[in-house]
Amino acid sequence: MLRILNFDSAKDGVFSGGNEPNSPEKAILGPDLVDKLQIDVAEQYLIEQRLQDQDWDTIKSGSEHRFGVSSSSSKSALAMRVSRRRKKHIEIRSLFEQASLKKRSKRQQGKKHNWETGVQNGHVRAEETMWAEHEACAERTQRERRERPQGTSPKTCDQELTRCITPREAAAAADMLLAFLGQAELRGVMAQTDCLSIVRVRSRLREQADVRCR
Repeated sequence: MLRILNFDSAKDGVFSGGNEPNSPEKAILGPDLVDKLQIDVAEQYLIEQRLQDQDWDTIKSGSEHRFGVSSSSSKSALAMRVSRRRKKHIEIRSLFEQASLKKRSKRQQGKKHNWETGVQNGHVRAEETMWAEHEACAERTQRERRERPQGTSPKTCDQELTRCITPREAAAAADMLLAFLGQAELRGVMAQTDCLSIVRVRSRLREQADVRCR
């Protein structure tokens, strides 16, 4: 049975071509899988490096150090060997899919939902602006109601709302929404592309209202 890591020298002290110490959890391919798929030590090394998201320069350097330099040790040749194994074996494809999902999950957790400079830090200002303009809108609506001639039918709520909201107020609402989405506990609720779309809409609204975009 093949060993998981068949490196002759214990003094090598490095796994995956990087600076991390050798450790059992780094052996991704179990001996049973290695035997079943008939993966040699060199291919096992390549596959495990890619599963750990090592770049090809690092992998090439580590491969040449362990297995020597040859015509098949170029980056393209090494990549082709890994690609063939991925296409041929569903077990290898599954491992890469799991690694990709884990990487994506960590990236999303680590993202700061600061869709543009000042969104998170400026959430109080955005809320104050929104509510100030909301109060002004409500006051204007009340004034219009008082001045409405008797006998005329009042506008529907939708009509009043449509008339009330201005581009400036809509931009303030977008500010408030972005500040809300920027809270740490809400990270990942909305995709970054969707938030960027809101930012673009807000910028257009500010242009219409002649408000300088900050």
